[in-house]
Amino acid sequence: KFQQLLEAIEGAGTVSNEDEGFERVLKDENGLFAFIHDVYNVRYQFYSNCSYSSISETFGEYSLAIAVRQGSTLSRELSEALIILRNNNFFNDLENKYWNSSWRDECTAENDSEGITLRSLGGAFICTIIGIIFSIIVLVYEMIEKRRKEKNAIYGIPIRVKECHKNEYIKSVKISPKIRY
Repeated sequence: KFQQLLEAIEGAGTVSNEDEGFERVLKDENGLFAFIHDVYNVRYQFYSNCSYSSISETFGEYSLAIAVRQGSTLSRELSEALIILRNNNFFNDLENKYWNSSWRDECTAENDSEGITLRSLGGAFICTIIGIIFSIIVLVYEMIEKRRKEKNAIYGIPIRVKECHKNEYIKSVKISPKIRY
């Protein structure tokens, strides 16, 4: 899997910075260029620009850390400040401000569809109904024709051949359809 991904990346070429990456996504008319970048920058672009789409949640997510010299007083002060900010929902407020998912509701995607509706299947329903009506008409016509043929039919019943006047032979007797056996 990763070999194919690497080959695709090498085939498309890499970008020198994030601006170039986001620009290439927008300029790619075929939709075959994907930009893999820091989750926070991608989320911001996704929520603030309706031209982007996201294909999955984050993968390989990582945490950030702050490095200070060992024994520095900044270590304790920064830790306390970060705890206070986290407890006061400062980071959640920032996330809601810059990665507001309700902004995305204002976007109208070109290929959004309502799914299958009665209106989109109208032609199929009409064809089915016409087919059923046509089948019923043909059935009624065939039943009428069968009854008409039976009514007008004459059944031939073979009998023994015997001699009649003037050397004529009777080969069969014709009986009306009312007589059945």
